[in-house]
Amino acid sequence: MVYVIGSLRRVSTKPRLSVWRRRLRAAWVDVLVLAVVFIVLSVVSGGAHSGSAEGSTGASVTLSGGAAVLWAVIVCLYYAVPEAMSGQTLGKRLMGVRVVSANGQNPSLGAVVLRTGARIIDVLPVFYLLGFIVCSIGDQRRRIGDLIAGTSVVDA
Repeated sequence: MVYVIGSLRRVSTKPRLSVWRRRLRAAWVDVLVLAVVFIVLSVVSGGAHSGSAEGSTGASVTLSGGAAVLWAVIVCLYYAVPEAMSGQTLGKRLMGVRVVSANGQNPSLGAVVLRTGARIIDVLPVFYLLGFIVCSIGDQRRRIGDLIAGTSVVDA
């Protein structure tokens, strides 16, 4: 740790993970948070089952009907509200990255809605594979939602 003279800021001499890696880790944190919410919602709505069948034990959680619609709304709000307010979901905050518009400010509500809606495309064919591929080949590391909304993920 290095202290800058005349400043209260500490400058770390350890190399920081790239924005790309922190962004991936932030995504995992967000997925874990939403998985916990999914399980709780499943238990509350009666979609959780456990027990044994033919000598094996197991558990399952499912959502259908109104609970599934509520889940979709919660997911959209989980991403849209904090990104519109501060540019950060819980995962992004913990990993030190944030979403910004082209001018470097917090994205507009419209941009966040576009970015969040594009998750439907990014998630194809399984678990953000298309979004990951697009991020990997672009020099700016932007997923489809970022390209559509005109946003980027940068250091916080």
